[in-house]
Amino acid sequence: MAMVDETLYSITVLIDELKNEDIKLYLNSIRRISTIARALGEERTKKELIPFLNENNDDDDEVLLAMAKELEVFILYVGGVDHASVLG
Repeated sequence: MAMVDETLYSITVLIDELKNEDIKLYLNSIRRISTIARALGEERTKKELIPFLNENNDDDDEVLLAMAKELEVFILYVGGVDHASVLG
C-alpha cells in the first residue's frame, strides 16, 4: 500500500508542477507528462490534461521542445489513432 501512496504523491507533485510558474519545475513536469497521462488514464487525459496543456502552453523554446518530444508518443495515452485528433 505504501508504494501506491508514494506513486500517487509523485503524480500529485508532477501535476502541481504543471501549474507552477517556475520554469524549472514546469519543465520537469512536462518531461514526465507521459507518467501523468498514464496515471490519469485515457479519458481524463483527453478531457482534462490535453485541454490544460493547450490553455497553459509556454512560449519558452526549451519547454516547447520538451513538450513536442513527449507528445510524440501521446497517441497511446488518448486511446489510439482513433482519438489522435484531440492532440491537434
